[in-house]
Formats: sequence, structure tokens, C-alpha cells
Amino acid sequence: MRRILISPYVVQLAEDYHNNLFKKRNANFNKPINSDGISGNLIDLEDFLRIDCNLPLYADYVRTIIDNYSEIITLQPNNFQNYNDDNFNLTPEELSKLVTPPAGNTRFKRKQLYELILDAMRYDAVRDKEYLKYINKIGIKSCIYCNAQFSITTEAINGNLSGKYELDHYFPKSKYPFLSTSFFNLILCCSHCNKSKLNRTALFNLYVDDFNLVEPFSFSLDIRSMLRYLLTQNETELVIIFNSEDLNLKENHEKLFHITELYSQHKDIVEEIIWKSRIYNKSYKDSLSDSFAKLFPNTSNFNRFILGNYDNPKEIHKRPMAKLAQDIGRQLGVI
Repeated sequence: MRRILISPYVVQLAEDYHNNLFKKRNANFNKPINSDGISGNLIDLEDFLRIDCNLPLYADYVRTIIDNYSEIITLQPNNFQNYNDDNFNLTPEELSKLVTPPAGNTRFKRKQLYELILDAMRYDAVRDKEYLKYINKIGIKSCIYCNAQFSITTEAINGNLSGKYELDHYFPKSKYPFLSTSFFNLILCCSHCNKSKLNRTALFNLYVDDFNLVEPFSFSLDIRSMLRYLLTQNETELVIIFNSEDLNLKENHEKLFHITELYSQHKDIVEEIIWKSRIYNKSYKDSLSDSFAKLFPNTSNFNRFILGNYDNPKEIHKRPMAKLAQDIGRQLGVI
């Protein structure tokens, strides 16, 4: 729910991702484009579409990916749509067309065109391994859309369950398969938001180049509801307000991810922050800070202890509910 500024550090991470993509794989691993530049999955797919299937327009789409592969991998969000319009001419309907191999041809299975492209670009391997260490360096563990859950799911592979990060695409991979492994198009989210979004494009983009756009959303507690709560001690009285100065963005985010409905189920977190606001007044906090100076050498750690979550806006993506806790905590003077 907080955007990430495209700083020199993030740009360098994207470059490192591109430079090291698939480099540590064994010799049997099928890459999109091999180091010789004339072989690989994408080259094979182009040949299959052009020669075996006589589908030149589809083959041209793949050829454009091949010719611009390095640029595509590090393409920034502001350029996604223009790049697509300038270089690719297939419609979403054409990308969803089933490609049926000629009789007896077993080079590729019968699949939709975009699925063949995803396979050739090795999105499966990017999701499972290649992308994860870079996201860890940025510090993302929770869903960037709702911040209500971790972006982790379980997946069965050969009968064995393992934990996996859930990945979404800012530009849907079914409509923009050429961006399926692009650094800035890969988004960590929870299963709920991934399923809710489907193949629609959200107005909320994770990466921006303007610092003024980093904090598009805010939570607040309706004060009248808090007064009612203090009288009744009934947490259902509490009203959490989700807002944004960009009303179109707020409406789109609510429509896709149901933020108000999600957070109405987490009033207990706000209740606990109210308790803390009543207990941890300034003099008591100063006393605790002095008493445990060695345990909490900096203010941020002390605030994190009191809040029960990260207090730094830059760390919102590290833990679910950090955005809610920080906004309400500041509103009530807890941090």
C-alpha cells in the first residue's frame, strides 16, 4: 500500500537481476535466449510459429521480444504502455488464441499463445527462484495491495508441499506476456488480492519516480466511533476509514481489493492501539526508554516494541498491518 521510489539503488537491483538471470542454472536448463544469442526457448518458439504453424504475426511478436529482451527485462512502469503500443500489435484476444501444432508435431503442446510465451520466457523459474532474493533486498514480505496478509502461499510439487511467494503482474501476463519476467512488472501479493485482481490492471503501481506519489493511501480512526467504544468497550463500534487524495485510485483499489471490507475484520488491532494510547503517555514512555536504554538503543526499536509492528514507513512491506498500525498509532500519539 506504499509505493517504492525508483532510486539508484532499485535501478541497480533491476540491472543485477537482468545480468544474473538464469546464470547459475545447470547446463540442462532451457533459457529464453542462450549466451550464443541464436538458440533458446524464444528462438525455438519463433521458429515453431513461423515455420511449423505458418503464423507469421505470432512469430513476429516473439521475434520482437528476442530483439529487445535486455531492454524489456529492466523496462520501467511509466514506459510499459507506450512500449507495448510502439512495438507489439497483437490484441489480448489474439494472445489468448489456442495454437494447435500440425499433426504429428510434438515440439510444443497445444496452448494459448501467451502461455507459450510465458513458458519460453521461463516465468516459472523466475517465480520460484530468480526474483526472490531481489525482493528480499527491497524488504517486501507482505501483500503490496492490501498489507493485510503475507504474500506467501503453498504449492504442491511432485507431491511435496513448499512455501512460495505469490506473484502478480502489474500489467497482466495474459495481455502483456512480453513483460512476464520484467523486474518492475513483478509484484508480491497475497492470494486474496491476486484472485480478486485476476487479469485487470490496477491503478496502484508499486514503483514510481516521484517521491510525492509514494504514500497514496491513509488509514484513520473515526474519533466519534472511538468515543462510543470507550463508553461501551465494544470493538464493533470502531470505524476504520480508508482514504486517498486520488479518488479514482481509491475507488479502483476498493473495487479490486475490497480494502474497507478486509480491514473491518481487524478492529481488534485498532482496539489494542487505543489501549496503548491510554497507557503509554509521554512520561511513561520516557521512563521506559530510560530504564531499557541498552535494550532499545534507538527510538525506532522502542516505538516498534510499543506499537507491536514496524514504525518506519519504509518498512511497511515487511509485516502485515504495518500501514494500519502506523497511521492509527500516529493519529493517537502512540508513536
